[in-house]
Amino acid sequence: MSLPGAPFLARQGAELRLDSCSLESLAREFGTPLYVYSQRAMLEAVASYRRALADRPHLLCYAMKANPSLAVLQTFAQAGCGFDIVSAGELERVLAAGGEAAKVVFSGVGKTRAEMRRALLAGVRCFNVESQGELELLSQEARAAGRIAPVSLRVNPDVDAGTHPYISTGLKGNKFGIAHDQALAAYRHAAALPGLHVVGIDCHIGSQITQLAPYLAASGRSGLSITWKIVLVVELLGRPKAVRSWLRHDTSVADKLADNNLAGGGFVLSLASAGGPNQDLAVASDGALMVTDDGSKSIWRVSYVGK
Repeated sequence: MSLPGAPFLARQGAELRLDSCSLESLAREFGTPLYVYSQRAMLEAVASYRRALADRPHLLCYAMKANPSLAVLQTFAQAGCGFDIVSAGELERVLAAGGEAAKVVFSGVGKTRAEMRRALLAGVRCFNVESQGELELLSQEARAAGRIAPVSLRVNPDVDAGTHPYISTGLKGNKFGIAHDQALAAYRHAAALPGLHVVGIDCHIGSQITQLAPYLAASGRSGLSITWKIVLVVELLGRPKAVRSWLRHDTSVADKLADNNLAGGGFVLSLASAGGPNQDLAVASDGALMVTDDGSKSIWRVSYVGK
């Protein structure tokens, strides 16, 4: 039977190995509890997306909400990836791990003035803006800092992603983004504000999406008929095999989105593994937690490992 995380996680005789390293030996050397992740699996995930998008300009961004371990961040930074962040603290971790601010996309609601200033001075690639109020705050901070803030607007397309309601973010009833029927007016407002430079469109409709149709529906309702040469920021959080197969075939996400008046534009894909084995850019399904069995106990006729 194939193990979760195979072929990177495998048995060699009675020994369990990750990236050919003995997990038992690592536990003895470093103690437990110990999290061990497959660097090979992470790099293969990156490579598969790059192969799929080889014909189009693109930047793969690791979403730090998945796992902010400095070793994980360093792996992606050394592979040339960018990062999707939601706070100034996450920006500092990217920089500490050797990542480039110029490859950072600053997403998330509730950005503070201080966080905007720090990101402006660091020179992040783009601010994914959630509201017209945030646009105005960012304009003020950019002017005060003597900088130009590159922005994309998160457009809420009112599309059902077919996922759990608690992790659905692209419906009318969700608080995120700017309504798609107000997007063009919001972009015109952004273009008129001093200190801002409009560079893209952002759309994130939810997590654990395993079908292509919601992405295509979102692309058709996100104001993508705006005929600008833009960077499209798409957050793909689905099953890795499904997403990568979409990108590999003729009916791929990349090809379909390219049909929406995006000739000459590029993609920034924000990819994450946010806590489940069915999500992507590695880490969740490509790691092991090592623990020491220090005994067991029984309560209400149920036995538990650990005292």
